[in-house]
Amino acid sequence: MRRVFNVGRRNAGRMAELLVDHGQAVITDLETGEILADQTLDATREYQYRKPANDVNDAPRQM
Repeated sequence: MRRVFNVGRRNAGRMAELLVDHGQAVITDLETGEILADQTLDATREYQYRKPANDVNDAPRQM
């Protein structure tokens, strides 16, 4: 199943790396190493919602 992650508008055009391990997804910027998203996958959804967090860049305000 395809998955869609929101990493924020500020990150548009940036090269990123996605690491998925045992249902945990971490997306990092390839140039700076900044964590853009760190979340648990929801197997029932294609679009992966995430809660806002202070330590994650530009987190959307869903949930």
